[in-house]
Amino acid sequence: MDKNDERMHLPGEDRDWSESYYFNFVDPDKKIGLFTRMGFRINDGWADGLHVLFLVFSQFRT
Repeated sequence: MDKNDERMHLPGEDRDWSESYYFNFVDPDKKIGLFTRMGFRINDGWADGLHVLFLVFSQFRT
């Protein structure tokens, strides 16, 4: 990998081609986690995003 891998790539010919970025984090002390994805559909001219927040409100017992 080099610094060019961190930049947007030239789109392929497929109409459904997309460039995606994922970010995740967890804080076990605060019992919180986050997953996010941003997608760029260059050939379609639009972008989308998904953001999921995980919260733990109680302890599970087994």
